[in-house]
Amino acid sequence: MAGTIIYVAERNSYLNIYTSSIKRKEALYFYASTVLKEEAIIATDKERVSAIRCILGGNKVVFLEERNSVENI
Repeated sequence: MAGTIIYVAERNSYLNIYTSSIKRKEALYFYASTVLKEEAIIATDKERVSAIRCILGGNKVVFLEERNSVENI
């Protein structure tokens, strides 16, 4: 996931997990990019805790769901 960030954001009163990536190849850095593409990785009405962890290499994202269940994608 080079050029991509993963984050938790609140939309419609639910915490969900999103990615943003640089859309234009000319922009080398996020701070210089004027166009970003946001996609929902996980967007449901279940309660999430804002703690996420990315496994090295970008293959997995681990997060807490419903405050008592560890999930990964």
